[in-house]
Amino acid sequence: TLDRQGRLILTQMLTRRVARQELNGTITPLVSTFNGKKFNSPNDVVVKSDGSIFFTDPDFNIPGGAKNKELTFQGIYRISPSGTLSLLDSSLNKPNGICFSLDEKMLFVNESALDKIYVWDVVNDSTLTNKRLFYTIPGSRPNTDYVDGMKIDTAGNIYCTGPTGIWIVSPTEVLLGKIAVPVAPSNCNWGDADRKTLYIIGGNSLYRIRIDAA
Repeated sequence: TLDRQGRLILTQMLTRRVARQELNGTITPLVSTFNGKKFNSPNDVVVKSDGSIFFTDPDFNIPGGAKNKELTFQGIYRISPSGTLSLLDSSLNKPNGICFSLDEKMLFVNESALDKIYVWDVVNDSTLTNKRLFYTIPGSRPNTDYVDGMKIDTAGNIYCTGPTGIWIVSPTEVLLGKIAVPVAPSNCNWGDADRKTLYIIGGNSLYRIRIDAA
């Protein structure tokens, strides 16, 4: 994702860190450990309007396998605008896709192990409280087909990649529909000048679709 200065924020699984690509192309590491232990494999990230960075750290794709796991949990973290790292939640099994509500008062994170989307209230812009289940994505779950990246549209609907496509869920937890994708989608994001084209990645492919209602 991009920060407020247009710099690319990266979750780098192989180096087990979160980094930033500067406007001149150089890479600045931001965080790589928590309490002296390496992250599992940082996976997805969102930047809040105050410049703070929220990211997930599931334990799949740890370089070298499970024997190299140093943390006993899989966390949701925040990097403050000043660079301070905080652990916000450690209750999920494979936390993955992450996004804010439109007013940034709620944080959504999905759990790949169970195909569930959870939501928390964001307190003082920096802590999470009142965890609750938002929605469970239905469908079969082959090993390579699970909830993954997640975004929100201008109406507050959640677009969650998952089994057989992208599932669209309203703010009132109603399933609005599904965008069928030929391969298991892994992430998506809004693009074009009006931000109404959804770009989707899956496997070795890139897709796009116009969402006129978004």
